[in-house]
Amino acid sequence: LQDSITWLLEFVNGLVENLQADKELQEQLSGSNAKLLEDCRGLLGERMSELMQLAEDCLMILYLEIRVQCYYHLLIVLRKQDYKIDIVSSDPDSGVTLLNKFLSQLEEKVRDYLPLS
Repeated sequence: LQDSITWLLEFVNGLVENLQADKELQEQLSGSNAKLLEDCRGLLGERMSELMQLAEDCLMILYLEIRVQCYYHLLIVLRKQDYKIDIVSSDPDSGVTLLNKFLSQLEEKVRDYLPLS
């Protein structure tokens, strides 16, 4: 959703810039039509700001969801296990395995949307 909103904002911004750069169109418009065009630009600017905020909110919600899921899985691990210093275990912890599975599935789902850095 965030990626689609960003694309839409770039597209609309390109249209607005083309309208501003088109001197021939601006010369043809009379006073009331020019004011109407300016009003439309202002409204588009406001809506673009709202859409940008929505895109940022989508990313924040995704970030918070990932954090909540990690805390959830880690709390399960800490509540179910009794960690003792003098006992050495080579068995993988089932809670950590579930957290790893969740993070791997999440990474597969969002891989196409993440930057390659």
